[in-house]
Amino acid sequence: MTAIKKFSRLEAKAVWKENDDTPPRSVIISFGKSSIIISNENAFPLDHWSFNTIVMISKSKENTIFSQGSNRSEKLIIEDIEMINAIILICNLKTQTNWSTLKFRKFFKFLFFCFLLFIFLYFPNFVREIIFKVTDPKNEIIFYDNTLNEFLYPSKICNKNVSINNFEKKLNQFFIIDNFIEIIVVKYGVDKPLFLPGGKIIIPFSWLQTEKSYHNFKKMFQVAIHAYEKRYIFKNFIKNQSFKTILSFIFKLNNSFDLNFNDYYWNNFIEKKLDDKNLLITDDEWINFKNICYN
Repeated sequence: MTAIKKFSRLEAKAVWKENDDTPPRSVIISFGKSSIIISNENAFPLDHWSFNTIVMISKSKENTIFSQGSNRSEKLIIEDIEMINAIILICNLKTQTNWSTLKFRKFFKFLFFCFLLFIFLYFPNFVREIIFKVTDPKNEIIFYDNTLNEFLYPSKICNKNVSINNFEKKLNQFFIIDNFIEIIVVKYGVDKPLFLPGGKIIIPFSWLQTEKSYHNFKKMFQVAIHAYEKRYIFKNFIKNQSFKTILSFIFKLNNSFDLNFNDYYWNNFIEKKLDDKNLLITDDEWINFKNICYN
């Protein structure tokens, strides 16, 4: 500090009272780098006061009395005007510096808090958005293929025939991606059709046997085409993942995202305005689905 260098050679006589039980004694005071040095007349240091702790407790024409912080029993009584002004100046400069440091620390804490807020509130959604944009619809299955394989073990799946394959081709005409939609009819495990990411449509055979299934069959596929075109299924899938799950998958601590099948029933994706899509389903196609697991 420039002011300390300016007064580095300044010395003055003063009266030092260490506490209420000791008598006052004559001392020499001078400036150190960060404190006032109190020495005896032989220049032997007796004590030092940090600039940050010095307070002025009284001022008169004859002298000025300084003390150390809360320890008001220790006092320095100084009559030298130049030394008094120097101490006041340096202590004020230290106070300003401390206040500036305090403001900087508060500002830094505020920035750090904002950063943490960004991490916990915005960053997870940012990561979800990145995953959504960079993932090709055909590759959506990589996030849950292990879970799907556990659910669809071979004995559970009804064998496809040529009619089912041709019907898949009919559905895939609505998409730019080749062979995106895959229809899987299962003997048991769920009670309503599921729309899963990556174009996987799971239809329970028991649902095909109900009275209402005939009326809902075409509507179910219309909803599927619309939902997959808009990528509603994958959006819903990414939204349902916790940030912890996403990080675990990215760093290969977990090999699959969470998949709650109840969130992907076909009727969850029905909208009020639904395009007809000009999807024609023949009676033969319906009967083939209805009897698929008997083959």
